Amino acid sequence: MIGYRRGLDLDGSVVAVTGAASGIGRATALALADRGARPVLLGPPGDALLEAAAACAARGAAALPLTVDVTGADAVAAAARQAVERFGRLDGWVAVPDDTAVTPVGPLQTVPSADLRRQWAVTVLGAVHGAGAALPYMTAQRRGVLVVVSSVVGQVARPYAAADGMSAAALRSMAGALRQELRLGGVRGVAVSTVLVGVDASVIRTATTVVGQLRRPRLEVVAGGPLETVLTHGHALVPGLTEWIVTELAHRKAAS
Repeated sequence: MIGYRRGLDLDGSVVAVTGAASGIGRATALALADRGARPVLLGPPGDALLEAAAACAARGAAALPLTVDVTGADAVAAAARQAVERFGRLDGWVAVPDDTAVTPVGPLQTVPSADLRRQWAVTVLGAVHGAGAALPYMTAQRRGVLVVVSSVVGQVARPYAAADGMSAAALRSMAGALRQELRLGGVRGVAVSTVLVGVDASVIRTATTVVGQLRRPRLEVVAGGPLETVLTHGHALVPGLTEWIVTELAHRKAAS
């Protein structure tokens, strides 16, 4: 289980990307278009999604924009079905949380429950629904890659970002459970990878990391700079000291 798994030859591959109207999702769709893939852009209704698809088309890609609310399992399943009807297959699925959704920030005890439920629905259930929609096609093809975009705060908790951290931790656990269940089910050729986004990672750098996992998937990688590498490795070795450092940095930033 160590090292790279079988990935995709992106040229001609069909890859769906959620949250594709902006941010990491849009950058990932464009990066896929540059590499000859056929991106399926999933996102909320609006001009931004159509503009992202047009930008992919301008790069020569056969792009398909689909309006979808990822909090609804049936809607996500319908989007996957439309992609297969259009292109005949579904090789990859990138679960990117919609960055237009509200991310609660502040002390956990002050965050309204409604905001927590909304973030959970968009981030966690959105990824669960995507996996449920995409994996049956990949399993039948005996080929596919599911990339779940999470965050470093799912491993190294930070004050005032508990909502984001809880969702990120759930995504890491979900991806791990899926890998084990696929193996126990005798599924071969389908990989599940998690990308942990760091606070110092640019959108372009993150998209490049995601595309790299589609090509050569690993269990989990960090998209970030040296700071994120130090923090994640440090947390594994000296969790108490690392947590203290993170707490102090976050507190000073909040106070500035």
